[in-house]
Amino acid sequence: MSKYEATLFFCFAVSLLFLFLLPHPDNDFGWHYRCGKDLIELGKTCSQNRYSYFLPNYIWSYPSFIYDVLIFATFNSFGFLGLSVIGNLVFTSTILLLYFSSKAPAFIKICLLYVGIYLSWSIFSLGFRSQIVTLLLYSLFIFVLTKHQKKALYILPFLSLFWANTHAGFFLGIILVAIKLLSSQKNHWRYWFLVSLFCLIATFINPFSYKIYLEVLNHFTTNLSGLIAEWVPPLDYQRVLVAVSWLILVLLNTFFRKNTFNVILISFLAVFAVMARRNLPLYFLTIPVLISEIEWREWTRHPFPVLGLGLYICLFTVLLAPKAITKITNFSQNYCDVGYVHYPCKGVEFLRNATGNIFNTYEWGGFLIWKLPNLKVFVDGRMPAWKGENNESPYTSWLNILQAQEGWDKKLKALDTKYIFISEGTFLDLELKDNPSKFGYKEQFREGGSVIYGAI
Repeated sequence: MSKYEATLFFCFAVSLLFLFLLPHPDNDFGWHYRCGKDLIELGKTCSQNRYSYFLPNYIWSYPSFIYDVLIFATFNSFGFLGLSVIGNLVFTSTILLLYFSSKAPAFIKICLLYVGIYLSWSIFSLGFRSQIVTLLLYSLFIFVLTKHQKKALYILPFLSLFWANTHAGFFLGIILVAIKLLSSQKNHWRYWFLVSLFCLIATFINPFSYKIYLEVLNHFTTNLSGLIAEWVPPLDYQRVLVAVSWLILVLLNTFFRKNTFNVILISFLAVFAVMARRNLPLYFLTIPVLISEIEWREWTRHPFPVLGLGLYICLFTVLLAPKAITKITNFSQNYCDVGYVHYPCKGVEFLRNATGNIFNTYEWGGFLIWKLPNLKVFVDGRMPAWKGENNESPYTSWLNILQAQEGWDKKLKALDTKYIFISEGTFLDLELKDNPSKFGYKEQFREGGSVIYGAI
């Protein structure tokens, strides 16, 4: 690395630290926090549904233990600011691992990584969620597979063990080593077979054993694209970018310098990306790694474009830093009002000492699990891929009630629903507003965009 490239890298790394200084407005924070709390204080995992009264005792084989404990411990010690700092380090480490995995000149890979970050921002802007840990571990796998292949047998199985107890994206590690096995030469096949086998075995070392694979299958067989925004397919321009870049990368890695691993990997990632918007970062951020074999022209290493990009990054960082710091500080102090979902804090205060079952707005589920531990919610972010009545998602059942479809009141009565805590102006609110006693409820609170009805 020349002194010019070293200077550019330093500017790039500093810019990432400010770029990813993000608040933590995750709707799922509350249930992750409670899961971590229960694991540390009670020694209980979240495998059994204790937080919602719809599908009580549902068994959920979701492996997020390490992430949950990290969220609980960090928030208890440092609050939302601490979560922003942890997330910042995870985001930055992810990008830098991909930077070091690429053999392309610094100028090229920094430009491509910035483009990848921009195209992934709809996901990144949501902050440090559990899927970001999967992105970090994916980057670690890529780094080992490109830079330390001889150590893969000793490193990747331990990473697989960690991954299988952190997030359901662990299967990506198995796919990566399987692709390496398929693309390896005959004299290396035995080595990569052992790596793949040990990684696979490592994923079974978790409280649920093989059932975490069933949970992954459950996510793929549930039509989440019709339920949750981040699971919808990419926009048209994003699909075009994926298709065009895939074709270019396949041609480069087939005819320019044959690399079977790259061809299989980019093809898998392209299909994965067009399935759901949340998968776009994996595709776009891997591109700098897959162009490593190209013989770049000398101008890409010339000091003038390198220094020019470095100057631009420094200016960008100076302009970005104050806003980033203000944003995370403001969220830490005013999280009820400045997140992408406004939380009903006044309504929560009204129900502070309440007990029983509460039908809630979906986006508030995690928040209520955190703030009102004596109440059980109807639905939250854990549940869209669960199988409920008639094998349909609990989210669908919730939506039918919120839209005041026929029989909604009988459904809530059968489930012994004591409170209805929803946003103002929804179909259910309009149905109840004029004559709530007709359905066995009484309006108790209405302020700040939320309304609470209590059972009579």
